Amino acid sequence: MVIWSMGIIVLWYLQPITDRRHHVLVGLYWSVQHSLTNGDLCRFKILGAKMFPRLSAFLKTNAGCSDDKSCGKRSCCFLKYVVFLMLICSLWYGVTWHSTLYCKSQMLYDKPNILKSLRSDVLVMTPWFAPIVWNGTYNIEILKAQFHKRDVRIGLTVFAIKRYTVFIQTFIETAEKYFMAGCKVNYYVFTDHVRDIPNIALGEGRQLVILEAPSHQRWQEVSMRRMEMIRDYSRQRFVNEVDYLVCVDVDMRFSDDVGVEILSDLFGTLHPGLYGLSREGFTYERRQESTAYIPGDEGDFYYAGGFFGGIVEEVYKLTNFCHIAMMTDKKNEIEAIWHDESYLNKYFLYHKPTRILSPEYLWENGYGVPRFLKRRRFVAVPKNHKAIRNRRALQYYLKDTHK
Repeated sequence: MVIWSMGIIVLWYLQPITDRRHHVLVGLYWSVQHSLTNGDLCRFKILGAKMFPRLSAFLKTNAGCSDDKSCGKRSCCFLKYVVFLMLICSLWYGVTWHSTLYCKSQMLYDKPNILKSLRSDVLVMTPWFAPIVWNGTYNIEILKAQFHKRDVRIGLTVFAIKRYTVFIQTFIETAEKYFMAGCKVNYYVFTDHVRDIPNIALGEGRQLVILEAPSHQRWQEVSMRRMEMIRDYSRQRFVNEVDYLVCVDVDMRFSDDVGVEILSDLFGTLHPGLYGLSREGFTYERRQESTAYIPGDEGDFYYAGGFFGGIVEEVYKLTNFCHIAMMTDKKNEIEAIWHDESYLNKYFLYHKPTRILSPEYLWENGYGVPRFLKRRRFVAVPKNHKAIRNRRALQYYLKDTHK
């Protein structure tokens, strides 16, 4: 009896609300079938038939009994037991289900003040209503709750070509500490030196995916070809594996939290060296012969090529545009002034990003620390270009700078 009763409880809890009564009644019937003697079953059938006339035909097919006087006390006690068991199950499930629902949705935080701006020292909204993400302009706990309900997975792409594989360990180790804490993450590492990628312990729900990439003689070619690689893999693989893509440079390290506040359909990052300049100061491609050309009287911001992303479909559109534009210029023997970054800025000019990341998310410590910069989340690793030519010397150099 105990085993069958536990089975009833499990059925009651696991089944959808609309089906629960049906399955519980089935479980009760088979509990009676296997727990009571034939006499007890007869008594249950008779009383059940009187209470539920439509069941009488079904009950009579399982055992023959016509003596109502023999039902008596044992049958009533059994029915009381069944009713009590169902009542306990119902109350237990109802309390736990409702308390879980309300506990998960309840969140305590300060009420927003419509008359007070969260930041008055920086621009927090673009003219096309895209937020600019700065420290103090969002509540990360609210955002986490919203994204966790959707169970999103984020893909982080980097290119470690030639000797740049030495940056991978620092990159991933710091990402494990600061990037999308508590989220599911795929690290997509494009490299031409698969064997040089170290084994790194990753947290639960996070995995390292190594993708082979061709090598190129010139770093400019490597930089531009990454748009083609991201485009192709977005269509063939990423769209089936992740919800968002974040595309960054590998010679960087995370130094503070970078979380779901950055996620949007399409986002770009303000360049740390050009965020405060006028249009005339932006290093857009100014040659009209190039497909990356931007007139001198146009432009909103200058975006860095080392940090962009969005949902996979939007990243595909961006990288496809950039790759086609590059190939067009290459046929005409034109190379944009800042390579893939020039085409990225052209795309963002006419396809406005839905979110913009402040320089907190891409910083170079050589620029100092201005007063408005409250946090430095993703910073460039100082590079010794002579050391890059010597792998062992570079490894020692990176260890020293990381300290």
